[in-house]
Amino acid sequence: MIKRNKRPYKKPDPKEKATVFPFNDNKQFDIETHRHSGVTHVSEWIRTKGNKMLNIVTGEEREIKKKEKRKSNSVYRGLKVGYRVIKNNFKGKKYEYIFAFGFIAQVTDIKQLNKEIKSIKEKLERRFGEIIFIRILIYKEEHQPIIHFWIKKADGTEIETTVEELETLWGNGKARIITVTKNNVDSLASYFCNNYINKELYPTGIKVWSTSTNIEKIEPIEDIDHEQAEEMTKGCNLIYGKSMSFEDAITGEEVQYITYESYYKPETIRIRKLTAGTKYKGTIVKDYKKKQEEKANKNFAEIEKIIKQNKCWFEVERLDTDLCKIKVKKTGNEFNTLNTRQTLILVKHLLNKK
Repeated sequence: MIKRNKRPYKKPDPKEKATVFPFNDNKQFDIETHRHSGVTHVSEWIRTKGNKMLNIVTGEEREIKKKEKRKSNSVYRGLKVGYRVIKNNFKGKKYEYIFAFGFIAQVTDIKQLNKEIKSIKEKLERRFGEIIFIRILIYKEEHQPIIHFWIKKADGTEIETTVEELETLWGNGKARIITVTKNNVDSLASYFCNNYINKELYPTGIKVWSTSTNIEKIEPIEDIDHEQAEEMTKGCNLIYGKSMSFEDAITGEEVQYITYESYYKPETIRIRKLTAGTKYKGTIVKDYKKKQEEKANKNFAEIEKIIKQNKCWFEVERLDTDLCKIKVKKTGNEFNTLNTRQTLILVKHLLNKK
């Protein structure tokens, strides 16, 4: 048995072996550094087929009881990889969208869920021709999966469709179209790694993410010294750091120690410079996230106050903590999805214009 322990973030030693994942046109870098480079498995047990496990040291075989839910850390890793792939392929250029499909009824049959995911993928490909897509599965509530397709045409032309058409294609419930722009691409992509998605609800037997074959893949740079990884990230800000220790539960011996780091070039994101004494927790700097959430709540409260005090010819819907859309009441036309600050500015402008 292997015991996992969270540790305070500590910068790896220069000679510890690292794997670097460069993405988003080399503007972002994720680094995994292993203290014990000779250890390839933190567990001696590997899955061979179905529920059968094999001990690679002793050769012993055994069956395990299949769990209903995936481990949250496994889900997070899948969402993190999905985030990298999104940022590598979607830049907020013209004609990039997210198609979101939600179920009316609860889904408890995983085979049926896999079937529906495959079906809507094939329908989108038949309807729109050669497309580039990244499919992300999210859960906010038990047995209520939402399928998100980041999608664009391979030739860069417009995808001509409506919510009504997508709901007809889908046939299982509601659909939504979100326009991806340069202003919201990062917040939309980051959404898949935040705490608003319940990582405890993902069933086993389902892929967190998948893609079309024509995406731009991420090529990791493996088995380099951490000091070499640092050279690659010169001029970048460290925005995330976490360390994990893996110990033998019986002997207490440390079999592996992994440090996770994320870097972002400052010209592509405005974030306060982190000091050596900054404490890290979870997937984002805790105090930074809290401040951003407070700002979003304050902005939306002001939007609600303005709408209440005025006879508005439009309505504002809050899609996420820092994501809104404005819809014209009479026509149903929508403005591009904006964050709460941009929405507040636009609301004031529309009222003044009226």
